[in-house]
Amino acid sequence: MAKTHKKQPKAKKPQPPSLALLKAALPGSARIIGYARVSTEDQNLEMQLSALEASGVKPEDLYVEKISAVVAKRPMFSLMMKF
Repeated sequence: MAKTHKKQPKAKKPQPPSLALLKAALPGSARIIGYARVSTEDQNLEMQLSALEASGVKPEDLYVEKISAVVAKRPMFSLMMKF
């Protein structure tokens, strides 16, 4: 009988830990912060803010900016990173 070779499944790319996994790893002590940015005043942050809030980010832990990507300094991002 001839041996048949099965194709090996492609290895999946490693994924970042899920929010649920992070919460489980740090019960009671996890504080989730979020950052949302759009480039122009005409753009809307609502989709980003809704997604962050749905992920468990409290409104007081949201850092939001309307600032162009070409601007090197992003004050709210810098403030968040000091957290």
